[in-house]
Amino acid sequence: MHHHLRRAPALTAAVAAALALSSCAGGADDPDTGESPAPAPAADAALASLVPDDLRGTTLSAVIGDSNPPLYSRTESGDLTGITYDLGIAAAELLGVELDVQANSFESSIPGLQSGTYDVSLWGTDITEERMRVIDQVPVGRIGYTFLTPESAEPLADSMDAICGLTVAAIAGQTTIGLLDEQSAACEAAGAGSVTVSTFDDQASAGLAVKSGRADAATVNSVSGIHIAAQDTELALSGPTFNEHLTGIATPRGSGLGEAFAAALQQLVDDGDYEEIISSYDADTFLIDEIAVNPPTDG
Repeated sequence: MHHHLRRAPALTAAVAAALALSSCAGGADDPDTGESPAPAPAADAALASLVPDDLRGTTLSAVIGDSNPPLYSRTESGDLTGITYDLGIAAAELLGVELDVQANSFESSIPGLQSGTYDVSLWGTDITEERMRVIDQVPVGRIGYTFLTPESAEPLADSMDAICGLTVAAIAGQTTIGLLDEQSAACEAAGAGSVTVSTFDDQASAGLAVKSGRADAATVNSVSGIHIAAQDTELALSGPTFNEHLTGIATPRGSGLGEAFAAALQQLVDDGDYEEIISSYDADTFLIDEIAVNPPTDG
């Protein structure tokens, strides 16, 4: 992966230093591992003024996944990396705050924001009306979902009916789960077998379930799916693309941090650094051009 940004040496230095400080122990289920405090950033004064007074110039606690490349993962040496990680670090620099980033499960992220355990989630949280009632959401890209299946298996047809009678692995808390349950009911109504949904803490575990035969398919976002299928010869992408919408970072509801991060990220868009970060991961389908807190949803 490349992290060379056009705009400023300070930005690349912040990313590199944050990567160097991140923990190489543990996985996404352990809240005490994966810590990666970033160095003191060089703030944009106007943007930094948007940070709530009690948090200005402080270290914010952030949560992220670590096994869903290219959105978030670890390097071979164990350092955190990925699109949402890099964008979070870059936005924090502009805001004049540091990020103490911990890898933990997605299921822990929203309750963690509500309880005050975390100030920001870099997980890549799908933006929904329901979630925006309890957290503030800031889009960083657009994704859809599809399926990972065994490379040796017959590809799924381009229809949700193709998963009737199958066991499908999904990340716990993922927006796909409700849609899989709806599809299961439709399958049963049509006289086909129901869909059995098995949940896992992260994408790597869901993929392993497919490779080991515990699941017939795993849901995967369209950006990560291309990367995973290219890297793992045992898995292939197949089936329909569904559940397309914005995804992004999240902050506690009403904290003011959402507005601050949205403004910083929009600055990255305007400067060209946002596109450069995402393009460095070969994920141009993820790109959006307007970032605002709690945007309208597609439904």
